[in-house]
Amino acid sequence: MSKLVVTQRRSRNGSDQRQRDTLRSLGLHRIGQR
Repeated sequence: MSKLVVTQRRSRNGSDQRQRDTLRSLGLHRIGQR
């Protein structure tokens, strides 16, 4: 089974609510977090 690593690269400031909800559902809170 393959793994997919997702990393937050940019601040969520200025993004729309849908993008912020996606980051939250992925469990990403800080820049550089995997």
